[in-house]
Amino acid sequence: MVMPKTSMKKILAVLFFVAFVLSAVIDISFTHYRKSLDEEFNLLILDNLQAYTQSQKNEVLARIQEVNATLEALALMINSQGVDPDAEWLLRYLDNLSEFQPNYDISYVSFSSYLAMAGTGDMYDMQMIDRLQRHEPVISDVRFSERLDNKYYFSVAVPIEKDGKVIGVLRSLLEAPLLVQTSQGGFLRESINSHIIKGDGEFIPLNTSDTGNEMLFSDLDFRIPQSMILDMQTDFASQGSGGYMVPYGRDLFFMSFSSLGYNDWYIFNYTRSRDLSSHSQRIMKNTIWITTEFILLVVVAACIVFWYLRRQWHELFVAQTRYSMLSHFSDTVLFEYSIKDDELVFTDNVREMLPMDKPHISHVSKLDQKASILAPESQNLVLAVIRNVADINETQSQELEFSFDDERQLWCECIYQVIRDDRNLPVLIVGKLVDMSNRKRQMEELIEKARRDKLTGLYNKDAEEKLVKIALTSDESGYMLMIDVDDFKKLNDQYGHLIGDSVLRRFGRVLRDIFSDCGALPCRTGGDEFLVYVPMSNREMLTEKVEHILSAATDFCMDTEHTIHISTSIGIAAYPTDGISYDLLYVAADKAMYEAKRAGKNTYRFYDSSRD
Repeated sequence: MVMPKTSMKKILAVLFFVAFVLSAVIDISFTHYRKSLDEEFNLLILDNLQAYTQSQKNEVLARIQEVNATLEALALMINSQGVDPDAEWLLRYLDNLSEFQPNYDISYVSFSSYLAMAGTGDMYDMQMIDRLQRHEPVISDVRFSERLDNKYYFSVAVPIEKDGKVIGVLRSLLEAPLLVQTSQGGFLRESINSHIIKGDGEFIPLNTSDTGNEMLFSDLDFRIPQSMILDMQTDFASQGSGGYMVPYGRDLFFMSFSSLGYNDWYIFNYTRSRDLSSHSQRIMKNTIWITTEFILLVVVAACIVFWYLRRQWHELFVAQTRYSMLSHFSDTVLFEYSIKDDELVFTDNVREMLPMDKPHISHVSKLDQKASILAPESQNLVLAVIRNVADINETQSQELEFSFDDERQLWCECIYQVIRDDRNLPVLIVGKLVDMSNRKRQMEELIEKARRDKLTGLYNKDAEEKLVKIALTSDESGYMLMIDVDDFKKLNDQYGHLIGDSVLRRFGRVLRDIFSDCGALPCRTGGDEFLVYVPMSNREMLTEKVEHILSAATDFCMDTEHTIHISTSIGIAAYPTDGISYDLLYVAADKAMYEAKRAGKNTYRFYDSSRD
């Protein structure tokens, strides 16, 4: 049966009309969704740029702190040992030490010479000299030197003292490009331009190719609205870090800054959207070629509809592939959680961070806590976010801890945002996981280092006081030992400070070994005095450990020439009998220690309130 021409025309008209309506609807939908994905993509680029800037800042600060710590350690040795800083052996030692440092050298300059070098009358130079005279380390501004191979450099300086006066300076010269040098890699690194600027926007030249005398805010004055420039200047002055997306013609600039905390310096990074689009453009070209081949195979009547839909699909595909590209920028894993399906989907590189067979997890809200790789506290945080997702309106950040079967731990920063539909109902949670284990480990090491006595490795006095006060809130009983090395000044006078320091280090190891099995808190309060808090109720067992201290301290064989005979006087106060607070126990143990000294030294005494 042959269909009438009029019916065929009607069917074709209906088909074209349906195709037109569907095309219009899909075009509007795809355009809206592509715009939303582009916005999210730009935000993720800005977040990655800010994370890159923060990691770059941490590397620079660690580099400066390493130099400063080395100089302060050398200054402490010179000041405490009474070493002549102009001695030839010390200058040779500094030269040899500099040979092992690839990025900086160390030298000594007398204070009069330093004043002559800095005596330009510049306000900043005078402030540096004033800080040195107040016995503070300083970091100079970036300067150009013809003497140093026509390069820009900055210096770190630490004062050397004698009889309470500054007589010289230990300093290290560092090449200025170290202020932006980073070990980070990836695709994003190739497109970033890094600079150091002042708070007022002045660019600081780091290489001879830098023109200098450039100002960020004045350079932007003709390119972006004045209100945005004012916001940037306000953020520089108040927040210390931030990021911006600045439209410029058909391009988009991404900017990020973070304060270094020295000399009003800021790390300033920027990149352009077109510098990041080469991969997506290559995908687009390949996709268009495939689409062209497909269009040649379809009938002319359907070609218009299919080609139009295919083009929209490809634009959406390119926008989505940008998310997977972000996973190559840094050690970042992107994720998407479907509230309706209760399913969590990650980018493929999650296997490099977490021990997962598949890059997705089903029934997230019903996971068994024992089977999860998330630590219990972190899993409770995740479940709380899922339960309260309707109340989340802004970008949130959480620190999550992952625990593995081999007892490894991984800390990640989780940054996420809720995506809502046209009825303002939450449908997705999208975000990223950034490995912050190294950063957290470095912070913990710095905190632990600050709590320790540099000579013995025991707790210092401030840390001991805080730890003992915490222990007293939960312990039912305990003892505080005040220990003094008898006649230590004579030992120093006879053998010298190097041997004296070795004796104190050896005695610190003795205390650690004796009290390693009972959760004690040994510390060096200063000089030749030590303090130990022991959470123990058995007086006989404590007495055995005290007698062990007396016997262990009798003979210290320091080397082939010196066998040091020392003794100690020990005062003991019981908690809570002799005091219910740290201060009361400290006073009681101190009094008991002096009783031991009056008894002839090399002995111990328990506190007796009747002697007061």
